[in-house]
Amino acid sequence: SQTVYSLAVFNNNLYVAMGPDLPHLGSDIWKKLPVGASQTVYSLAVFNNNLYTETGPDLLGFTPIEVGQAVPKSESDSVRIFHSADLGASWTEIRHIDKPDLKAEASGITVLAAGETILALGATQSLSTDGGHTWTEFKVDPDMHMISSPPAVAVNETTFYKAGTFGIHRTTDSGKSWHLVGTRTNNLVIFNNRLYAHTGYEVYQSTDEGGTWKKLSIAGEFATEETTSEPLKQDRLRVYTSFDSKLMVDGNILYFVSPERHILRIYRLSVDGNMLIPVQNFSTYDHESLSPLPKKEVKIKAIVVSNNVLYAEHRQRLFKWKLGDPKWMDTGLINMDKQPNADMKNGFKVAVSEATVYVGKQDGQLFQSLDSGKNWKDITLSLPLRFMHFNDILFVGSTIYVATDAGVLVSQTGEHWHVITDNFGERPIINRFAIDGITVYGAGDAGIYRLDNLGKWKQISSEVLGEVVSLAV
Repeated sequence: SQTVYSLAVFNNNLYVAMGPDLPHLGSDIWKKLPVGASQTVYSLAVFNNNLYTETGPDLLGFTPIEVGQAVPKSESDSVRIFHSADLGASWTEIRHIDKPDLKAEASGITVLAAGETILALGATQSLSTDGGHTWTEFKVDPDMHMISSPPAVAVNETTFYKAGTFGIHRTTDSGKSWHLVGTRTNNLVIFNNRLYAHTGYEVYQSTDEGGTWKKLSIAGEFATEETTSEPLKQDRLRVYTSFDSKLMVDGNILYFVSPERHILRIYRLSVDGNMLIPVQNFSTYDHESLSPLPKKEVKIKAIVVSNNVLYAEHRQRLFKWKLGDPKWMDTGLINMDKQPNADMKNGFKVAVSEATVYVGKQDGQLFQSLDSGKNWKDITLSLPLRFMHFNDILFVGSTIYVATDAGVLVSQTGEHWHVITDNFGERPIINRFAIDGITVYGAGDAGIYRLDNLGKWKQISSEVLGEVVSLAV
């Protein structure tokens, strides 16, 4: 069997990039079209009657060499782009990249064409605006080091889209500059009428309701510089250290908490809203209860911050730490789920309002503290609903909302609860909460809901596009 790297269709002809030849289907008959190089065809592009291919070394095969035999230098080590104006019957080489370090990147190049503009995307990026006669090479794109054969599409000679590790990018100047227009998110918040998203690797800001995104820089010694001479190394470092980070709003402050190995780094948004500034770093070695297990990395999971007090889970225990204090305080809560296949990624569900704290554990127990986590009361038996696990917990003023896999509960004091239904008496399952002022919204598998003035769920969208990991309104 052979790997299919790319497909192209035009004039009722199908072209398949696989191996050194280009299989072609026309009039129900398959033919092999020699491209002109004994290389593997990795990428295809079509515009009008022009067909473009990118070829490179066969990364899956090798030619055996006897002991003592000199290693031959071959044109097959290069990366080449060919053009055909006659449906693949004949080919002209229009681009030749003879760099040994590109051999491993050959299969990661995608060729796009629109008019006289040809764009070759990969770890390195090349542009021709005259049909391939002359080329301009752009700077290394570290995002493309992490994805093979990036999906991309040409709209016209100036506008192209590409999908990378961090989201969808658009260029309107033929690839000279790219702007993020759609991003995956681990965490989404709205602060000062701007949208902030943490992708698992970077923090982005949007001032046009998600239409375009700008990456926020991080000040201080731990920032990753764009101008580094080792972009790939720095990028790997950034990916490794910030995946579990989280954006959190506390009053008029936007915090970015980044647990990195055994250091908890805390940043806040600058006054102009364009940079994250270090507030404090805290080493888990400074507290005996937080010391790491031997030969095993133990990460801190940041959960929620309120009035400059951070509640965080570490080794399935809930700790409390006020910014500036010399050490953590163990609240005494342990998140020990006896289920063998428990999803440890979820951890505690926590909501804080001044001195009142609610914590949902993985085993379905709900605890309440009225003194900022010093003493706890198990209030599970007071709940009028039986469920398996918590989805989310939210404070709105003094009212607490608890989303479970069996429905949503609401209470003013934690003593008396009732189940929220819709106007038909059904209990919508909510996975994530969000608030806009005092209005509560919820996202579930069936759609987006809003609480009306009578405390009933009203469905305001008929569907969601997938699992909702974060919701902001």
